[in-house]
Amino acid sequence: MRYSLHDLLDNVDNDSVKQETELLQYFKELENQPPEDLAAWSKDVLTYGRHILASGSRESLFSLLEQGWNPSFTSLIKASDIQNAWFDLEMEIIRKLNYTPGLLFHRRAAQLGNKTLFKFKHGREWQQRSWSAVQNAVEHLAAGLIDLMGSTSPRIAILSENRIEVSTTDIACLSYGFVNVPIQPAAPPAQVEYILQHAEIEAIFISDSQHLRTIESILPNLPSIKHIITYNDVASTNPLVKSFKRLIEEAGSSDSLNWLEGIRLSVSLENIASIMYTSGTTGYPKGIVFTHENIISKRFARSLALNLGDQDRFLCFLPLFHTFGRFLEMWGSIFLGAEYTFSSGKGIQSLLSDLKEIKPTVLISIPKRWQDIYDTIGSKVDLVNDSPEVIAPKVKEVTGGDLRWGLSAAGYLPPEIFRFFQAHDLHLHSGYGMTEATGGITMTPTDGYIENSVGIPLPGMKIKLVEDGELWIRGAYVSSSYWNPAEPDERPDGWFTTGDIFQKLNNDQIEIIDRKKEIYKNAKGQTVAPQKIENMFRDFDSIHQLFIVGDHMPYNTALVRLNRKHKDIKSIWKEPQKIRDYVGSVIHSVN
Repeated sequence: MRYSLHDLLDNVDNDSVKQETELLQYFKELENQPPEDLAAWSKDVLTYGRHILASGSRESLFSLLEQGWNPSFTSLIKASDIQNAWFDLEMEIIRKLNYTPGLLFHRRAAQLGNKTLFKFKHGREWQQRSWSAVQNAVEHLAAGLIDLMGSTSPRIAILSENRIEVSTTDIACLSYGFVNVPIQPAAPPAQVEYILQHAEIEAIFISDSQHLRTIESILPNLPSIKHIITYNDVASTNPLVKSFKRLIEEAGSSDSLNWLEGIRLSVSLENIASIMYTSGTTGYPKGIVFTHENIISKRFARSLALNLGDQDRFLCFLPLFHTFGRFLEMWGSIFLGAEYTFSSGKGIQSLLSDLKEIKPTVLISIPKRWQDIYDTIGSKVDLVNDSPEVIAPKVKEVTGGDLRWGLSAAGYLPPEIFRFFQAHDLHLHSGYGMTEATGGITMTPTDGYIENSVGIPLPGMKIKLVEDGELWIRGAYVSSSYWNPAEPDERPDGWFTTGDIFQKLNNDQIEIIDRKKEIYKNAKGQTVAPQKIENMFRDFDSIHQLFIVGDHMPYNTALVRLNRKHKDIKSIWKEPQKIRDYVGSVIHSVN
C-alpha cells in the first residue's frame, strides 16, 4: 500500500489539496489491500479521524465522512468493532460541516451525474431517471414552490401512493428546508383533516382526482390550505389546484433558481425537516418531529451496520409515508449512491416478476412476502429432501440471481425461513424499530443468528432495559418531541420509553416478549403477558388466530379462530363437540 495512516498523520499540514489527495488515495488503495493488523489499524484510524477533525481542511472532512458509503471501509470498521466510536466521530464532523440531507443529495448528484437513481415502470416499459435529471427536477420544483407560495419556508403535505414524483417532492423539501408531512393515501378523510389542521399545512400534493375529491370535501375546515398540487393532470375549476408538471415547467426562468443554493445552505441540522404521524389506532395520531440531524445521522448509522454501496440495487414496494420505505430504502439509496426501483405492483406475482427483471441486490419486505418467496421456491423443489446443489439454482432463479441482502420488517418470520435464506448466501436480517427512532433500533447481526432475536442496537443507539423489562432508547436519530402533543411527553432523563417488553439473550442480543400496555393482572394478582401465550399457538397450522383475555378474571380465556382449510378441521367442521375437543387438546398441549 502506498500510504499508511502514520504517513498521513505526518503529512497533515496546511496544504489542503495535498492532504485530500493523499486521503482519497489511501482509502482507494484500502479497498484492494486491507490492513494486516486490524486491531492496530482501528486504533490508528480513530486517532487519524480525530486529527482531521481538529485541523483538517473542509474537503478533507468531507472525504473522511463520506467513507460512510464505502463498503470496504465500513466493513473494516465493523470487523474492528468500533462502529459506535466511529459513529460518534462522524456526528462531530456532521455538525461541524452542517451536513444536512440536502447537502448529501447535491454532493451525490455532482459525483454520480448520469448514473441511474430511480427506475420505475410506465406501462410495460421500465424507465429510469439519472441523478442529474432528478436534481434538475428537484431544483425546479423548489423554485416553483417558492414562487407559488411566496415563501422560502412553506409547510407541505403529501397524500399519494408511491411514485417518482413523491420522491422528487420529498428530496426538494428536505433539501431546501420546507417542512413536509407524508400522509397515508388510504387514510380516512377525518384523519386527513386532523393531520392537515394539526400540522398547519399550507400546500398539499395529491396523486389523482379521488384524492382531490377528499381534499375538496374537507377544505371548508382547512383555511390554511392555499394550494393543491396534483401529480396527475386533473380537470378542475378549483382555483387552488395546479398540476405538478406545470409547476416545474414554469420555474424554468424563475429568479428563485438563482437563490436556491443560498436557501439550501441556510438549512440547519437543528431545523424541523418533517413531521410523520402515527396510525392513530388509540386516538388522534401523534405528529413525530424529525430534524435534519435525526434523518442524516440515521443514514450514517445504518451504513455502518449494512456495508452496502453504489453498486447495489434496491427493489422497493414499502410505502414512502412509512419510515422504512422513506428513510431506509429511498434515502438509503441516495446515501449509498445505489439504484432505487419502484416495484410494479403490490402483489406477490408482480414482486416475483420484478425480481427476475430488475435482479436486485437488496430487498426489504414484510414477513408475508419472504414467506411467499420461500413457498415459491418450495413449489419448484423439495426443500426437505433435495440436496443444496439442487435447491440453490432455484433460489437464484426465483430471487433474480443477484439478491444478497434482505430485511424482514414489521412482523414475525419463522426461524426456519431465516436459516434457509442464510444457508443460500442471502443475508436475511430482522430487527425492531419505531417511527420515533426514524425506523430501526436494533438489527440481527450477519453472523450468530439466534431464533426470535431482534438483534443488537444499531451504531449510535443507546438502549437499556428497566426493572419491568421495558426498553428505553436514546440517540442522535431518536425524535426528541411530538408536534403540539395533546398530553405531556414524558422522557425520563432524555430516554424515550418504547412501551415494549424485552429480555436479554446471548451475545448482547434481545428478544421482544410483549407490549407493556397489554400486560394485565388476573383476579389472583398474577401478571400475565398475553402475547407470549399467543405466540405459542403459532406452531399449530390449524389455528388461524387466537387472542387471550383475562384482565381481573380468575382465569385466561382464549378467543379462537380456526383455519377451516386445514385437513384436521375440514373433517370435523360440522361436529361441534369434536371441534371443542380438538381445540381443548391444542390448549392442553400449550399448557
